[in-house]
Amino acid sequence: QQYGNDVRNNDVGYGVVNAQNALDMLDSNNFDGCPGTAPTTAPTPFSCSPNEDLLEIRIKTDQYPTETGWTLTNTCSGTVVANTPEGTYNTGNTVYSDAVCVPTGGAYSFLITDSFGDGICCSYGTGFYNVFKNDVSEIDGGEFGQEETKTFGQCTETPAPQTPPTPAPQTPAPTSNPTPAPQT
Repeated sequence: QQYGNDVRNNDVGYGVVNAQNALDMLDSNNFDGCPGTAPTTAPTPFSCSPNEDLLEIRIKTDQYPTETGWTLTNTCSGTVVANTPEGTYNTGNTVYSDAVCVPTGGAYSFLITDSFGDGICCSYGTGFYNVFKNDVSEIDGGEFGQEETKTFGQCTETPAPQTPPTPAPQTPAPTSNPTPAPQT
């Protein structure tokens, strides 16, 4: 069998290449050996400021990745924090990862959708989703129909600033002598 050209073998996956096809490709592109420049540096790990939490959303698509989309909402404020609409993912059986920094604390709602209505596991692949907060798994899943919503965290209210009570105005202490009446 011939593999390559974005063909996946169900037994061994991607990466099996027909040697003759590889040689033909290298010849046709004027392959002249190793690159002349050093490779680029590794990407810097994603990090947040000290007063933020790192939320990472991992999605493994099923065989129909364009059906999958999701929205992460701060349930305390109603603000959409991150979103990947259906039609964004284009490679099946692939893990995608998104990260976002959010203020420390807070509560979140994760809505995942599948336009066909069969979820991302297990009819057409073994897809899953997982949401991590600071590398700790908060929610996960994969078997659902059209959509699924899960929440995590807790809204933390900022207390209203406390102002000290205003003191009562000072009144002079009474005296034993009567105050004279005004003269006209």
